[in-house]
Amino acid sequence: MTAQTLKIVAIALEQEFFQDADQQVLVAIQDSPRASHDDVMALTAGIVNWKVWDELQQMEITPKTLMAFSLFPAIHVAWADGRVEEAEKQAILKSAEQLGVAASSPAFVLMESWLSGEPHAKLFQAWKQFVDAVRPSLSEEAYRQLRDAAIQRAKTIAGAAGGILGLHKVSRAESAAIAALESVFNAATHHA
Repeated sequence: MTAQTLKIVAIALEQEFFQDADQQVLVAIQDSPRASHDDVMALTAGIVNWKVWDELQQMEITPKTLMAFSLFPAIHVAWADGRVEEAEKQAILKSAEQLGVAASSPAFVLMESWLSGEPHAKLFQAWKQFVDAVRPSLSEEAYRQLRDAAIQRAKTIAGAAGGILGLHKVSRAESAAIAALESVFNAATHHA
């Protein structure tokens, strides 16, 4: 995978992810690169250590691309059954706050907007293409950290709705959405 191809795929992911975002949020992200960098580092805390972050920066992965990559799995699972339950919405937003994303930040506002409108199918394809493109350029450890964190975040969101009397916390649709994410990571591993 050439650096140019990776950059094209990263831009495509950003465009799909941010296409329906409130224009004020996009302007805030663009106008405040430090804030968006801090938001991304908070969103990926425990996911991306400094060594992994260095690898991503060497590949010219922008904070905006990493934000799209990091948030998509949770959004994908939250919308798995065609609607976002209030418990799921609160779990996503609480998780972001616990990671240090301020409620007034562009990243937080962006997450709220994604929880109000279902993502289109092209976004999953763009995310998948990004995973496929980035895998060959990352070390095994960096890729494992990104994969494990994305899947864990998706599982946390899936369990947020609670089920009936604490049973069946993860719906079939959510399980299928998680399996689809895992499949993307597994396929990328085999192609690398």
